[in-house]
Amino acid sequence: MVSRVYYYLRVLLQVISVLFISVSLSSCGASRNKATVSSSGVTTHEVKCTKSSNDCMNTANATCPNGFNTVYSDSHAGGILADILPGPITWYELHFICSNAPGTPPVFAWQGPQDMTPVFMEAIGNSMQQLNNTSPSYTPSYSGGGNCVSDSSCGIGEVCVKAPGKSMGKCLSSVNKYGIQKYNQTGGSTVSCRTNSDCSIGFRCDRTLKACVR
Repeated sequence: MVSRVYYYLRVLLQVISVLFISVSLSSCGASRNKATVSSSGVTTHEVKCTKSSNDCMNTANATCPNGFNTVYSDSHAGGILADILPGPITWYELHFICSNAPGTPPVFAWQGPQDMTPVFMEAIGNSMQQLNNTSPSYTPSYSGGGNCVSDSSCGIGEVCVKAPGKSMGKCLSSVNKYGIQKYNQTGGSTVSCRTNSDCSIGFRCDRTLKACVR
C-alpha cells in the first residue's frame, strides 16, 4: 500500500513539474541580479533574463553606469518561471564586472541543453499507462508451488504461467493490479508484457515468463 502511495505521489509531482514549465508567460525581464565578491575584493554581478538579452544588458548598464566588462555570457533552455530544469524558454545569462574601460560586449552564445518538456510528458504518459494497466499480474505462490504443466497442478487462486513456447511453467498467484488475489483467473500461458511499462505499478515484467510479477 505504501509503495502505491509513493507511485501516485511521484506521478502527481511529474504533472506539477510539467504544469510549472507550461504556464503561459505574460511578461519577462531580469530574473535576478546577484553580486559575488571575490577574495581580492572584485565584485562580479550575475543576471538572468528571458524575454530578450536586452533585459540583461539594461540591468548591467543600470548596475554599472560607467560601463562593464563581460566575464561570461550564454543562452540556454530553461523553465518558464524559473531556470531550474531545461524547458521551452530561452534564458540569457550574463556575468559582468563594473569598469570604466568597457570591454567586449556579451554574445549570449547558445550553450544549454535541449528542452526537456517532451521527456517529462513521456514520463507522465508511461506512469498514467501503468496506473490504468489491466495486464494479468502475478505474485509468488503462497503454497510454494513449483513447476507445472497446467493450472490443475497449482493451488487455489494460482495459475500455471509459462514462458512463450514452453510446455512447463511455474505456479504463481493470480492478482489484480492492486496485488489482491483473484480466484477466477485461468490460463497463464499468454504473454502479458514485454517491458516493465506494460505492467501495473509495483510490478515488473519477468524476462523469461513474459508476465507481470512482483
